[in-house]
Amino acid sequence: MKILITTFTFLPNKDGVAIACASLCDFLVKSGHKVYVATSRVAGAKTTELIKGVSIRRFAIHNFRLSESSDHEKASYIRYLIKEDFDLIINQNWNSWTTELFLKVSKKLRAKCILVSHGLTPHIFQPHSRPFWGLGQWLKGLRWSFAFFPRMLQAHDAFVFLADHSDWARFLDVKICKTFFPHRTWIIPNTVTDLHLARKSPSVRTSLLRGCRLLSVYVANFCDRKDQLRAVRIFANSGLRNSVLVLVGSEANEYSRLVSAWIRHHQSQLDLRGQQILVQTGLSRKRTMEITASSDIVLLSAKSESQPIVLIEAMALRKPWIAMNSGCIQTMRGGQVCWNESDFTRALTKLGSSARRRQLLGSEGYRHFVSTHALEIFSFHWQTLINNIASGKSH
Repeated sequence: MKILITTFTFLPNKDGVAIACASLCDFLVKSGHKVYVATSRVAGAKTTELIKGVSIRRFAIHNFRLSESSDHEKASYIRYLIKEDFDLIINQNWNSWTTELFLKVSKKLRAKCILVSHGLTPHIFQPHSRPFWGLGQWLKGLRWSFAFFPRMLQAHDAFVFLADHSDWARFLDVKICKTFFPHRTWIIPNTVTDLHLARKSPSVRTSLLRGCRLLSVYVANFCDRKDQLRAVRIFANSGLRNSVLVLVGSEANEYSRLVSAWIRHHQSQLDLRGQQILVQTGLSRKRTMEITASSDIVLLSAKSESQPIVLIEAMALRKPWIAMNSGCIQTMRGGQVCWNESDFTRALTKLGSSARRRQLLGSEGYRHFVSTHALEIFSFHWQTLINNIASGKSH
């Protein structure tokens, strides 16, 4: 089949959605399909290129300024959808520019269409500072929900969710689809296809630990949503002596500089306990995976998540994790889910002090990975879905 994946982010980006899309592409290519990706442009990346059997087309359109993007570029994307005449289109995310523009021509396309949800957020009220406290963005999100969401439900033949978990917030879409479209609803958890890169490297612990005994790692793009500032506060307040926290992000930015400034301001306090916090940016995927494989604990203090790839990697590598409750994290195993910063701090202190506890949680997480997130399970469900879509069968 000729299959298009549309996504607002893709490689060389290293965020969770980009990595999840890359895993899906890898499976589809190995299954013999012709795979294409339509995504946003990235600085330093070619507009069109072929990588590992995937034909990538990048457009100068971005989620945060869709209305400002040129009409010419939008028209180019729409022509691409029509001209290429795909057999199957897999749209990543409800409120992505790729999906919104797809809606404009969905009735003209012969392709079967699948929507992969990474959470539904426009209807959620997120407080901001004065003068409007976020009400404007919320009303805009409600307008999107009423204008676009029903049309998206009609335009897709199947909906894929990462977990059988629903609520009235980020996973409201699961509740809606399971209620009204049960035969078009599929649960296919994420997987990781490049675990071969995650080899323990003695040089990692030698270079990062510098004589310390415990290595914690937090892998995420530096931004307010990922809340690395909360992670460094938690680490400093945990009281774990002779320990290191490594923060790994794709690139340095204003937020990473805020984190670095916090570290410098509290350096004397950290030195008294033999604690170190290192900020690492621009690392290769291989080096990032090596750091995770060499760590003792994986941390995730983000304010909002769906099904974090970093926790799937942790489970696959038998690494215990601690995370703030968000998305479907509470359905995952091998770690501790926390509801506030104080809980997180206590959990890190306790886990960092018990090698036996870390080993038990690591083993529990690995069993969950094998039963839920293994590549074989991911491949089976996706192949079944594609076969059903192609033949016109329901669930």
